Formats: sequence, C-alpha cells, structure tokens
Amino acid sequence: MVPAPPPRHFTPEQLLARSLRQPLDFTPGTAQQTTRANYVLAGLLVERIGGRGYAKEIEERVLRPLGLDATTLPGADPAMPAPHLRGYEHSPTIHGAAGEMISTVPDLDRFLTALLGGELLGEQALAQMFRVPDVPYAKGGPAFCGAGLDSMMLPTGTTVWGMAGVVHGYPAGIGATRDVGHRVVYMMAPRTRGTLRVPPAVQSILAAAF
Repeated sequence: MVPAPPPRHFTPEQLLARSLRQPLDFTPGTAQQTTRANYVLAGLLVERIGGRGYAKEIEERVLRPLGLDATTLPGADPAMPAPHLRGYEHSPTIHGAAGEMISTVPDLDRFLTALLGGELLGEQALAQMFRVPDVPYAKGGPAFCGAGLDSMMLPTGTTVWGMAGVVHGYPAGIGATRDVGHRVVYMMAPRTRGTLRVPPAVQSILAAAF
C-alpha cells in the first residue's frame, strides 16, 4: 500500500494570488461579498501592524484573557486533538487566517458571549461590527455582513448574528440575538452540504434554538 503524500503547504501570499488573478466582480463600495481571501488579507494586516504572526496576537489578546484553553491555531500541523469530529485530514495552511483555528463548543460559546457582550470590544467597535452597509450582496439580495459578523432574519422575525464556516467536512457556526439572550453553537460532519448559504440541517438547528 502506497502511503499518502504529506498535505501540501500554502503561504498566505499563494492563497491571495489565486484571488488576485481574477477580475473584480464589482466596483469597490457598490456591493458586498465575503470570501476567504478577505480573512487571509486581514491576517497579513495584523502581522504587518503588530510585527508578529496573527496567531500570537489572537492567543494573547483573545484566547488567554478569555480562558479559551481548548482553542488553538495549529499553523501547518494537520493533526487534530482527540476527541474530534471525523472530517478530512489536510494542511490548515490551505485556510490560513480564514479558518485554521480548532475549537470546542464551550470555548466558542464563551467567545460569543464575550464578543457580543462588549467584553472584547469598546462601544464604537461593537457598533461597527453590527453595521451592515446599504448595498446589494454580490450573489443576490441585500447585504447581510457586518464587520466580521453575518446577520440572518429567521422566519419568526428574529435577527441572529454570528458566523459559520466550512472546512473539508467540518461545518461549524455560532449565532446569537444581539442581547445574547439566546445563542447557539454547532459543529457537525455531514455527508453532503449542498449550495445553500444555510444548509437545511443548520436551518433546523437555528429554528429549534431561537
């Protein structure tokens, strides 16, 4: 049996180059679209301004102060701490600042409470996080993204703020009402995801939670 080759390593510059080879979909400021490249670029900005890796900044400014001891940024290490969901082994460098982090439900719930509750950010930064620009979303409908958070109106009329991510078999997400009175954290390993922004399984979780 031939052993599998080691996971390929990617640099942030390589990840960005794939996006920069494509033409702009719209004039900046006229529409909204979030991509992994946005977060890779944000990670590079953090490193340029802080003078060190973004993982160190996150660890010292967020993880350690909040006691998120089960949350890590593995860099290029493809190993997952046990126990964990069964997805697909790959190099976390394919995500970089857009999704290399490994966490747990309790840690994500603690982070969500601290973030929306104002423990991490001042009032002005928190208000900016909830500000959704009055432009269309590039793939249809109105914009729904704030500064790092997405908003979603449920059929009941409740607005949920949070973020979801999918990396090679590991869909996960956080969501809460703005007053943090109701919140949800989910992790799953579905066999299929489909093309919907919010897969049916996640819709069911959100409907039950809120």
